[in-house]
Amino acid sequence: MICIPAQRTVCCTHGRGRPRAPGPHGSELSSGRAGALNLAVAASRHLDTATIAAPYLRQLADVTQETASLVVLDGEEVVYIAQAESTNTVRTFNSIGARLPAYASAGGKALLAHKQPTPRSLQAPAHFTQFTANTLTDPDSLQVELDRIRRRGYAVDDEEYERGMRCIAAIVYDHSGDPVAALMLSGPSTRISISRLTDLAQQVQSAALDVSQVLGYGEQR
Repeated sequence: MICIPAQRTVCCTHGRGRPRAPGPHGSELSSGRAGALNLAVAASRHLDTATIAAPYLRQLADVTQETASLVVLDGEEVVYIAQAESTNTVRTFNSIGARLPAYASAGGKALLAHKQPTPRSLQAPAHFTQFTANTLTDPDSLQVELDRIRRRGYAVDDEEYERGMRCIAAIVYDHSGDPVAALMLSGPSTRISISRLTDLAQQVQSAALDVSQVLGYGEQR
């Protein structure tokens, strides 16, 4: 359990990715007034979650010396909504609003593992892009991975999006027990080594549980 004395908001303004506002509940935004209202509701919800998670991300980053982030699922992509950077010279970084394919990121796979059914587009082999030799490139491989994630409680991006980078993610739940985000830890594979995965995964899961409990998770259980 990570003890947090106060909350702080982490803001990032530079990095790769395609910034675009996430739609509510991982769906495309509708047009007109309904779309604007949905966008406002989704943005408010994500801002609240990001604000609550910020100090936990910062402390996790300080303890592990790696970058901690929070992402939400929007269709078949994940969107970064908060981040606490590592202080190491060599570190990972994505701007707030940056997007990554869910099947090639730890946070995305963690969220997909709790989303049924899997988005239809991810059930077609032609949809997958191979970014590295480790990228999952077909629906069957993805389903096997999602089953593994559900069993062990966390996801790993083992150099699947970018060579030399590894990431671990665990789910953040809201008061009703629904998955609302994924908390991730990422860094060079030389530091996030296979031998450290279990220990780091426990820290990521602990931080994700802390954020979930602040959101009310477990109070009705």
